[in-house]
Amino acid sequence: MNTQDQLPELENCLLIRESLDDVGGVLHGNFSPDIVVRRFTLSDPLQELTETYNKDISEDKIQERTMYVYVRFKNISDQPLENFYIHVYRNHLGLYNNPKEWNKYKLATDDRKPSVISGLEPGAIGVSKAFVFDSSKDGKFPNCLIAVATYEKDPDFSYIDSYEKYIAFADQKNVSARNVCEIIATDNYTEQDLHFRTSDTKKNTYYFIAEAEKNTSPGVTYGIKCTHPYFSEHMVYDPKNKSAIVVKETLSGNCEYTVTLWAEIPKGGEANIIVRMLVEASENELMDHAVDISDILKDNCIGYKAPVVVLGDCTIRIDGKNIGRKELCYE
Repeated sequence: MNTQDQLPELENCLLIRESLDDVGGVLHGNFSPDIVVRRFTLSDPLQELTETYNKDISEDKIQERTMYVYVRFKNISDQPLENFYIHVYRNHLGLYNNPKEWNKYKLATDDRKPSVISGLEPGAIGVSKAFVFDSSKDGKFPNCLIAVATYEKDPDFSYIDSYEKYIAFADQKNVSARNVCEIIATDNYTEQDLHFRTSDTKKNTYYFIAEAEKNTSPGVTYGIKCTHPYFSEHMVYDPKNKSAIVVKETLSGNCEYTVTLWAEIPKGGEANIIVRMLVEASENELMDHAVDISDILKDNCIGYKAPVVVLGDCTIRIDGKNIGRKELCYE
């Protein structure tokens, strides 16, 4: 057994990944596949999360009041790791470089006892207990979940008192983060995922434009959001205000992305929301298909270029009975 003076450094030996491709390098992005969010508890967490180590199986967009959070980790050293703790903190804007406040937002496990790992062999994968997020107590909108492995039962992060110290801390292998989408426990909320793949091998500038169409009831709240790259924008529909939601992002080529269109409708109301995906027509082969939508972009997006090419669209219709969906795909 290791003595306290001989304990391997978790920041170099235990990996909580920032992405599926993470093998221990310095990465940022807040989309860790090892912070696993689930609607229900898993019957055999170690088996299920070990067998799916090459996948991200989180259910981030949950409408129930309670969600369960597991942390997955791997011993990437050549020696056993013993008697360490896994902690999960509910982060939000303003706390990123102020970890001394994190203990106020620490999630408890389902049995209210610490998640302690007695031993982990070299190369082995481990899984924490289930941590519980209860929106009735913790609030509906977690911005980010932070997972940390330490030898201390109650770690003290008060030494992190600057942005530079926070970045150095976040770069450690035993620290990771995941943005979690809103938890809205209402019957009049719906959302649809829009899946697409960028076609070429280089980066391009894309626009996502969400607009309320005719027959949308005043007071409908709608928006678009994405976990990676992270963005979240919304507005309340006012028929006297014809502005649209416009998000501009630079995306890598030949990659898969998911953007979520969502709407919350007053009782008895209707919503017809359309989101369009566009790419700047910077290449000659695209110019024949280009359209000029500068009237939409000029009031809602700074730094746009026109013309652009419409690659696809998706409409969501809610009338209390039906929800329509068409996947947005770019082959």
